[in-house]
Amino acid sequence: MASGTACFPALRSLASALGLGFFSHFEGIAVNTLLPIFASLELLVNLYNWHKNKNHTRAVFSILGPVAVLLTLYPLWLYD
Repeated sequence: MASGTACFPALRSLASALGLGFFSHFEGIAVNTLLPIFASLELLVNLYNWHKNKNHTRAVFSILGPVAVLLTLYPLWLYD
């Protein structure tokens, strides 16, 4: 819920109506720290699964998400 309000403005208004505005302090931690950690973990697990099963189509589709997240957060994100 803390980082979801950055993407969905309707959640922001709902969260403020419910008194959850204090979560905005943790938004930077969720996006800048936790998201890359979980995306890297998912990427490593999917690469291990590819190495174990040798299914190339499944491997490509399973690593697209984490790679997109990591590319968005690091080399393609101009503003910190």
